[in-house]
Amino acid sequence: DALQTIDGLTEVLAVPAALSASVTPRIAYNTIDNPFDPRDGFGAEVFLRMAPPYVAPIGYALLGAQLRGYHTFFDRLTFAGSLRTRAGAATDPAEYCPEGGCEWAVMQSDLFLLGGERSVRGVLENQIGVLGPSYDARLRPVMVNGTNQVQLHPGRFGAVVNVEVRYTLLRQFLIGDVRPALFYDFGVSSDDLQIKLITGRDDPVDMRYAYSVGAGLRWVTPVGPISIDAAYSPQRNTGKIHGLLGYIF
Repeated sequence: DALQTIDGLTEVLAVPAALSASVTPRIAYNTIDNPFDPRDGFGAEVFLRMAPPYVAPIGYALLGAQLRGYHTFFDRLTFAGSLRTRAGAATDPAEYCPEGGCEWAVMQSDLFLLGGERSVRGVLENQIGVLGPSYDARLRPVMVNGTNQVQLHPGRFGAVVNVEVRYTLLRQFLIGDVRPALFYDFGVSSDDLQIKLITGRDDPVDMRYAYSVGAGLRWVTPVGPISIDAAYSPQRNTGKIHGLLGYIF
């Protein structure tokens, strides 16, 4: 009975689960020296996820890739970079949404809805995406009180770039090295590539992309790095402080 007091929640919870199956061939290459504390090397991975129409509401294919690179100079200064991409395509969803624009819902677990500590750190979690009608995994409109809900959802094309400079300031401080860091993040999630970069303070915010800059501290312990980051997005005028175990890439 308590759930009845939360407007619209019971309607959302009543949506049945969707079952689907897919195959995912992938290929990877890796020369990174240490997976927990990388300082040199290169890694690449490409995968293709496919689902035919008879095991999903509509057939789809999604191509994903990740590139990572690290190089350390003078045994203390490490340059690190990462690029992750996603691109999805689906068969005609006209049976479910004649106006189009709902196919993202069958691929949403693999597409990018960005923002937060592991993508664009100066932006709130899941705040970089496409604003539009909401659909469940069966491509049915999510209705509350008879109205199709509008939400930020992942775009069919997405990419996130992270660049860091890490410097070993103290070696074996208590139980590990201390490394200050500077970083830059950029993320985009869109259904097309027609994105206008914001050039002035009076331009409206485009929710489909954002960037941030910041500084952090890494303490490399035997159980893995402990990271604290302070990030700011000039475009969104938002800032965040994050703490996590490990690196974001």
